[in-house]
Amino acid sequence: STPALRSGIVSASDGADRLATGAATLSSGAAEVAGGASTLADGSGQAYDGATALEDGLGTLAGGSQDLARQLEQGAGEVPDHDDAARSVLSGVGASPVSIERTHTNAVDAYGEGMAPYFIPLALWVGGIVTYTVLRAVSPRALASTAASWRVSAAGYLQGALFAVLQALVLLGILVAGVGLTSPHPVALVAFTILTALVFTAIHQALVALLGGVGRLVALVLLMLQLTSAGGTYPVATAPGFFQFLSPLLPMTHAVEGLRHLIAGGDLGVVWIAAAQLLVFFVLAAALSVHATHRNRSWSLEKLHPSLAI
Repeated sequence: STPALRSGIVSASDGADRLATGAATLSSGAAEVAGGASTLADGSGQAYDGATALEDGLGTLAGGSQDLARQLEQGAGEVPDHDDAARSVLSGVGASPVSIERTHTNAVDAYGEGMAPYFIPLALWVGGIVTYTVLRAVSPRALASTAASWRVSAAGYLQGALFAVLQALVLLGILVAGVGLTSPHPVALVAFTILTALVFTAIHQALVALLGGVGRLVALVLLMLQLTSAGGTYPVATAPGFFQFLSPLLPMTHAVEGLRHLIAGGDLGVVWIAAAQLLVFFVLAAALSVHATHRNRSWSLEKLHPSLAI
């Protein structure tokens, strides 16, 4: 009949659609299977390469292990077999691997000898201040004479120089007899100390001749500066830059340097250099004293009629 025929046609149409869908799905699955097979083939190739590299690495490791074993065996044969005495020494080295050996260059026997090069110039500088507190730097009677200025200046200096020599000798006598100061160069020590005293005396005479009482104040200021820049207690290199700059410009630095080498021992060339530098200060001080003497021989209204008279 017609309805049954139509129903059969519809069923046949649905079956054809399903068949087409299944064929498409089958085709897609076949493509995926083909892709998977290709990936599997690539992975198999990589696995083979890795296995080959692993085999090479295992061979290298085995060779290295054999070399290590052989070298350890050789090293074990080279290890020394120490006796009991050597083991004891090596144990001591292992327990205390570092030791310090101190070597003192030009060492002194006592702390006082180490500080003497600093206090000797200090005492002589103070002695120079006292000298021209008691004595006149330039005699007023000599200024009024017709003698040359350098002779007037020299006359004022010679009185102070005599006291300077006496101070130096008394100071060294006390240090040697009372403190026990020793020197490998005793004659040079006496000569250098006297030279230092004479130079300091010339400086003080020049300051007082030029500035009067203010010169003593300047001498005290210079003393304060030299206490920190002379390098008597600590090396000059550890001082601030200002005092490092002043150090070679002040006479006490060179006096300390020369006395240190004479008392503790050392290169005498340094002593000669220090003496030459002190002589430079002496010449400058003498020239300044002569200039001050020449200037003081000129009279002015202020000198003739001072502003205050008692």
